[in-house]
Amino acid sequence: MNFALILLALAASAHGITDCAPECSWRCTEPHCPAVCTPLCSPPQCHTACEEPSHTSCEVKCEKPQCDVKCPNEPCSGRDCPNCQIVCQKPHCLTICEPPQPKCQVICNEPECDWKCEKPTDCPRPECELVCENPGCLEAECCPCYGDKVAVQNSEMFKIGEPNPHCCPCL
Repeated sequence: MNFALILLALAASAHGITDCAPECSWRCTEPHCPAVCTPLCSPPQCHTACEEPSHTSCEVKCEKPQCDVKCPNEPCSGRDCPNCQIVCQKPHCLTICEPPQPKCQVICNEPECDWKCEKPTDCPRPECELVCENPGCLEAECCPCYGDKVAVQNSEMFKIGEPNPHCCPCL
C-alpha cells in the first residue's frame, strides 16, 4: 500500500471519519474519428443515343457558263441570211450538301460502387488521468500546505498532481 494512502487512512480515522477510504479510477477522453473510406466502383456502363437526322440543306453551285456566238461560215448579203447562234459548253455544276448536326447524348447506368473503409491513421489517442477521491469525505479545493511538507492529516481529498499552481501538490 502506498505511504500516502496509509497516512490518509490514519488521518481519517484520527478525525473520527470511518468511511473515508480513497478510491482511484481512470478518467479518459473519448475521441471520435470517422473511418477513412474510399469507393471501389465497377467501370461505367454507357452508350450513345442519337436522334434521327433531319433534312439536309443542299445547294447547287455552277461554274460560269462557257458560251460563244457561232455564225455561218458562208458570206451572206441578203435578207434571208441564217442567224447567228449562241453555243455553250455543257454546264459544270456541283451539289454541295451540309450534313445536319447530330443530336446525341451519352446515357449511363447508375454507378455500382462499394466502399472500402479503414481505421484512420491520425485519430488522437485518449488522454487519461488517474483520479483518486474519498467519497465519504468532504472535497477540499486544493491540498493544504505546511511549509515544505504536505499536510496529510487534514486532507479530505487527494489526487495525483494538483492543477492549481497556488496549492501544494497532493499525494
